Amino acid sequence: MPDTLPDIEVFGQRRKPNGTFPQRGGGSGGGGLGDEGGEHQNEVGENDPPPDQIDPCADPETALPWNADAAGAAAVPKFLLKAAEIGFADAPNGVPTLLNREYGSFLVRGSGQSVETNQVTPGDVRDQTNPNWVSTLTIDPTGVTVANYQGDVHSHPNGNELPSQADWDGFMANNRAARESGRTGETFYMYIIAVSQNCGPPTVRVYQDGPRAANSPDPARPTEVGPEVNPDAQPVSNSLTCRLCAGFGLILLSASCASAYAAGEARHQTADTERWPYTQLVAENSLGHRLEISTEAGAFNHATATLNVDGQTWRVADSECPRFRAALDAFQALPPLKPGPALVLPGASAERPMPPYRPHGERWTIRAHLYAPDWSSMEVEMRGSQGPYAFWLTDTVAAIRACGPPAG
Repeated sequence: MPDTLPDIEVFGQRRKPNGTFPQRGGGSGGGGLGDEGGEHQNEVGENDPPPDQIDPCADPETALPWNADAAGAAAVPKFLLKAAEIGFADAPNGVPTLLNREYGSFLVRGSGQSVETNQVTPGDVRDQTNPNWVSTLTIDPTGVTVANYQGDVHSHPNGNELPSQADWDGFMANNRAARESGRTGETFYMYIIAVSQNCGPPTVRVYQDGPRAANSPDPARPTEVGPEVNPDAQPVSNSLTCRLCAGFGLILLSASCASAYAAGEARHQTADTERWPYTQLVAENSLGHRLEISTEAGAFNHATATLNVDGQTWRVADSECPRFRAALDAFQALPPLKPGPALVLPGASAERPMPPYRPHGERWTIRAHLYAPDWSSMEVEMRGSQGPYAFWLTDTVAAIRACGPPAG
């Protein structure tokens, strides 16, 4: 067995702990990732000799991650500008902060090797009284297709530098959609902006996936933090505007201070498998919540719900709770599902739009019957954290809990 590992090229504007950020003209000495997120490879250390002077922007293979890192870093001031626009608790005393909610954007590939972010989407206000609070941020996909999607960037107001399992599952699902269109030779990036709990500047971490075959198994969620991205990372244009914008974001962050609150890790549990009659829909999620929606023979367009959360039970009927009734009406308006493969469905192309995306979408297991137009049915089990049905279940749980106190 050799004493030293062979050199591995790594790209981007990244560093390992106590290392230095690479500079343009400094080559591929920056920190990078392998096929599995969170792995540091052949990075420049504090006392390492300077690498060969190779301009990463001169090669398309190195220019794309360089520009992706710049887009990830540039999201910080963009998120702050959105916080300033929202105001109130997002900008106490007129100074914006990222502590009050999550923000997110998709990464969009442009001409050549350029990478930008689409519009900024704010999440829901953070519940600082709930240690198990999970954001329902749903990133707007305007302008993003499977042809130009390159990943996403979102903030963690609790300072967590690692992706949650829900983050990773959603990222894998988005990447899978792009790969199914033929982009198997590309790498996709997730940037997490970990907000400082002590009024300091945020840390931007990068995780990546690919290249790999469309039907290859997904890599496991990283358990070690990914490389840190230079907060002043610049695209190949080395735009003065971007440099000023990044500096403005750091000034705002260093000036803003709010009470720090570190939310606990959300629990992830495996749902049990069981069968049930035709009159029910049974759903269980990664937080251990169980929802049963039941009907009675002859009672058309009416249902009752039984919800179990952390040992507490809610039982509501649509005739007694307007919020649950509204949830049932929303259920009836959900779009129909079509089984894959995606590439044989009507309208499938590399230009099809990306769907809305919740980085922290709860993973649901749904057991029910699917009905064809002639009312023939099939018993199905569905799993996923994204899409209108998973979002509807999460929203319905909140609606049922708002109907009143638990029964026991």
